[in-house]
Amino acid sequence: MKKYFNFLTAALFIGLTVLSSCGSDDGGGNGEKELDYSLLNGTYNAIAPITVPSGSSSTADDWADFTITVTGSSATGGSFTTTGGPTDTAFDVVWPAQDSYSIKTAALPSIVFVRESDGVEMAIEVDANDRIGEISFAVSGSSNARTNVVDGSYVFTVEPAQ
Repeated sequence: MKKYFNFLTAALFIGLTVLSSCGSDDGGGNGEKELDYSLLNGTYNAIAPITVPSGSSSTADDWADFTITVTGSSATGGSFTTTGGPTDTAFDVVWPAQDSYSIKTAALPSIVFVRESDGVEMAIEVDANDRIGEISFAVSGSSNARTNVVDGSYVFTVEPAQ
């Protein structure tokens, strides 16, 4: 009987050890924060630094009054409008006045938007508050830029408008 009692005690101890090591499932998965896409919506103003391709017909100063307004953001995409930037229409390929986008990937703090009008992939860096902080992308094959050099990599640092 004593052997049977020792066996039950050991089984109970092992069972309690196993059960106590099981934590609650909070549904957190891999521990990554999920993006609240609606927080991407808003108006953003370009701030320094702005990077334009070397040899470009535009300078960072040409983009100093650039503004982008993002609307309708969701896990699948949204739309945007822009104002400011160089007055030459050749630069419309860099930032169309309006466009929609789809989300290719979203692994915080980075999101990849794909512009619907031309397929340009835009790397979006978001801050801890799910607001856009930097937008970078490359333009190539801009056939409507007759005398201006617009092809190359652009990086826009932006902040929410006040």
